[in-house]
Amino acid sequence: MKTKKVYRFNNGFIGTIQDAINNDMFVKSSIDTVPAIEFNRVKYNRMNAREQEIYEKRLKD
Repeated sequence: MKTKKVYRFNNGFIGTIQDAINNDMFVKSSIDTVPAIEFNRVKYNRMNAREQEIYEKRLKD
């Protein structure tokens, strides 16, 4: 028998995701654009100058 996962939400509601959707708890939603490549400082610092230039070009695109 499969059990349903129950979550505690910020407003004190306890229930499943489906219950929250049915109660219109997720009315505020938005679509954001996320860059394909995220800057990684550790990775960047380990690169040599040539690799850093290539990495910077990829970040700009």
